[in-house]
Amino acid sequence: MKISEMLLRLKRVKNIGLISALLVLGVLLCTFEAVPLQSGAGETRLEEKIERLCIELAGDGVYVSVNTDVAGELVGIALILNKEENAKLKLELTEMLSTLYGIPSSRIYVGAK
Repeated sequence: MKISEMLLRLKRVKNIGLISALLVLGVLLCTFEAVPLQSGAGETRLEEKIERLCIELAGDGVYVSVNTDVAGELVGIALILNKEENAKLKLELTEMLSTLYGIPSSRIYVGAK
């Protein structure tokens, strides 16, 4: 089949513009991650990001768990530090995470082993 024949067939298809627009929109949504992530995938990346931030402040030995709502919005963070209890460090971590992610400090738990 020649290209000209294919183009003639496409011209006969009704709503080809709509089909093309939906295809382009789907590609754009997937490219820019506007499509909701699979369950847990977004949380895992967020936990890794928070863990890297906390390691910079607290050093190695940080365990991070996050809680998100149905829409994928962050609603809570739990940190477990592999070191002795340190009130100043707990306050710094809580303030940093509260400021960065816009969640109240009451939704951030920092504990030590």
